[in-house]
Amino acid sequence: MPNPTLPLLGRDPAIALGGTNHAIGLPYIGFDDSDQSSPTIIDKVVSGQLHTWNLLLRAAMGAAVQLATGLTVHVFAANYRVGTTRLYFDGGSINVPNSTTSYVYLNDQGALAVTTGAFPADVFRVAVVTADATKITSIVDARAENYGI
Repeated sequence: MPNPTLPLLGRDPAIALGGTNHAIGLPYIGFDDSDQSSPTIIDKVVSGQLHTWNLLLRAAMGAAVQLATGLTVHVFAANYRVGTTRLYFDGGSINVPNSTTSYVYLNDQGALAVTTGAFPADVFRVAVVTADATKITSIVDARAENYGI
């Protein structure tokens, strides 16, 4: 799965987005934003840079999870291990059930899977995803659990 791309905005879309937030919660930098705006353009740029670094670090670990749309998450490619078996996952998307907490993982066959209740034994834990009736409300990275962290 390719890494996400950020489209460049023209003048009119930039003006229209000023004062609004992206779906991930970061404020758009408006066309007329300055160091006197609230939040300032500096705050918005730093927030965007921190988010970008966070995404890059998670992607470098492999199996980073990203909200797609509605009840779908994308999981990036990864080399991973279940027990003593080394596996590779190409990256892909999966839907989670609505109105529940789901556990997204990679199994010992190299496939992305989801369950409710708890992570199964002998899997590579990816994320705990909570959804309401129509959309994902929370994604908690669970990959560190694979390493006892």
